[in-house]
Parts: sequence; C-alpha cells; structure tokens
Amino acid sequence: MATSSGEPRPKRARVDRSDADAKLDKAEKDYAEAKKDYAEAKNNFAEKEQQLAEREKKLEAALHTQSRDNDLIQVLKEAVQTAKEAVQNAEKDKEFAQKMLLQSKLQPEVQYDIVEKVKDLVKPLATVVLNMATVQPIPAECRRTSTGTGWTPGVRKYYELGSDELVCSVLSRLFPQTMEEYKHWARHLGWGSPFPAVVEHIVPKSQPTSALSYGFNVWEPCNGFPLLKDIELKYQEGHLSITPTSADPDPNTGIELVVHVSQKFHSTFVEYKQDDHRRLPKDRGVKVVLLDGRQRWLQFGDLHEQTFRMRKTPSMRALYLKAMMAWQETQKNGHGIPNPALEENHKNFVRHCSRLGDLLTRALHHVPP
Repeated sequence: MATSSGEPRPKRARVDRSDADAKLDKAEKDYAEAKKDYAEAKNNFAEKEQQLAEREKKLEAALHTQSRDNDLIQVLKEAVQTAKEAVQNAEKDKEFAQKMLLQSKLQPEVQYDIVEKVKDLVKPLATVVLNMATVQPIPAECRRTSTGTGWTPGVRKYYELGSDELVCSVLSRLFPQTMEEYKHWARHLGWGSPFPAVVEHIVPKSQPTSALSYGFNVWEPCNGFPLLKDIELKYQEGHLSITPTSADPDPNTGIELVVHVSQKFHSTFVEYKQDDHRRLPKDRGVKVVLLDGRQRWLQFGDLHEQTFRMRKTPSMRALYLKAMMAWQETQKNGHGIPNPALEENHKNFVRHCSRLGDLLTRALHHVPP
C-alpha cells in the first residue's frame, strides 16, 4: 500500500518477545547481583571502619598507659630518693642520740623514741610506694609469649634446665609417671615431653613499674616460670597462684611451692593450647597417670593445694605481687586463693627473702630471691 505521497509504507519491525524477555531477566539478575555486591562492600567498609576505630582506641590506651607508667616511674624515683634521705637522717639522729646517751646519760627509751619517730615519717611514704606496685591481670586473648633476645636461654640457665625442650615445672613434678608413660606419644607429636612449657614473666613485661617498685627488673631470669600454656594463661589472668609453703628448703630438691586455683575453675579441664610452633593433638585435653596407675583427664581443681618442689627459687617478690593480684581477682570469682599479705602466708615469703618482711626495706632495696 502506498502513502498519500505515493511512497510505499515502511514495513513494521517484528519484535521477538522471547529474546526481550531473556534480556530483561539477565538485566534483573545483573541488578540483583550488583545490589548484593554493593551490600557486601558496604558491610566490609563498616567492619573495616570499626576495626580502625578499635585500633585507634587501643593505640590511645597504650599511649595513655605508657605515659602513666612513665609518670609512675618518675614518682617512684622521687619517692625512693626522699625515703633514702629520710633513712640517712634517721641514722644521723640515732648516732646523735647515742652520743647524748654517753655524754649526758640520756635514757635509752628516749633514744629509741627519737629513732622510731623518724621511722614513722618514712613508713607512710614507703606504703605509698608499695601500694603503687600492683600487677594487673592479662586477658587470655592477648599475645604474650616472650621473644626477647636471651630471655628463654637466661631462664634455662637460671633454673639449670639444660638444652632440652622446656617442661612445665608444675605438671612434670606432680605427675612424674605421665612423663615416663607418655614420652613416646609426645615424641610422635614432635614434643620433648607430655608437658611442653612456655616461659612467661611472673610480673608481666608490660608492667615494669610494679617490678621497679620492688627493686627488680621484669627481664631478670628469676621472674620467669616454665608452665604449660593453659596453666600460664590462668596464671596471668589471676585465676591461679603459686606461692611458697612453710616447709624447709631441701638441699637436693629445693623450695616447696603450692598451687591454689580459683573455685570457679575447679571443674575446668586443662587443655593443650596453641603456642605458635607446636603441633597439637586431636584430643586437646591433658591426660595424666596417677600414682596408682589410673589415668584421667586433668582438671584445674586437681592442681588446687598441690605442692611441688623446684631446685632454684623463683623471685619471691614477683610471686608475692602475682599472688596478691590473684587473691584480689578471686574475690570476684568464687574465692579459693589465699591472701598472701596475711601473717601466716606472708611469713612463708619472708623465709626465702628476709627483707621482704620489712616494709621500709621492701620499698627501697632488692635482694636476690
């Protein structure tokens, strides 16, 4: 048919509906996938933003802690210097009192009173110094295993452990039969013993102010203690303490120590934990052989009030600080750990570090453990 102008009418294009439907379906699918990708990207961005905020918060806290520790160290230095000067003045007053006694027959009780009054001025200052020397618990999720140059070799040398793999000082002595009967099982895993140990600081390396307040350095080998990783985690969290007993040291087996565990964790099983380089067994529980030959899965309650001996003595000052922290923590978590400051407990520390018993000397001097 021709148009009014005489030209032929153009043919109408035939539309293929099946092809259009397929393209529409593809477009809708692409849109849905793009929408999904956008949502995931948005979530990822939010997570990264939150992680960044947390890192900034941790950095601020770390900077604040470092600044606080520096301030504390300066205060401690000034306090110690002031206390030392007061002690020197006390000695001078004592000498003066002695001269007066000789020259004018001054009564002995007057001389004693002069010296005690000066000491009374120094003791509050020493108390302030010691109150600042507190150890804080470290959460289990924090990475803590020490990699400081010379730290582990230094601890080995101090405790006379030789060059073999480090062994848990607690479990190896409480369960000697396990050490023998499970040695082949341990070697199959590439371990040197059933109770492989890590060496962490008793007073954490991140808290040097506490150690300085008691006159020692956190990197001293006697501030180290070889423990199974899971026990070490509980020890650093304040759920477990290790303290000296009233037993006399033995020339062959050394000092006797006792373990106390917070009641909250008595039914918790002891497990093998990842410590960066050891292969872990399929069963993470720690199995021990008892003296009667029976075997059982070890619980933390099995360690409570158990005693063992070490030939070399750990730092009494470090053990005391850590025990005080653990006692304070267990007041919130079911008790079970004794207060080391009580007379019957404190005297056990003093037996192995005599100057620990004198408040003034504790604040100003450090003697080897």
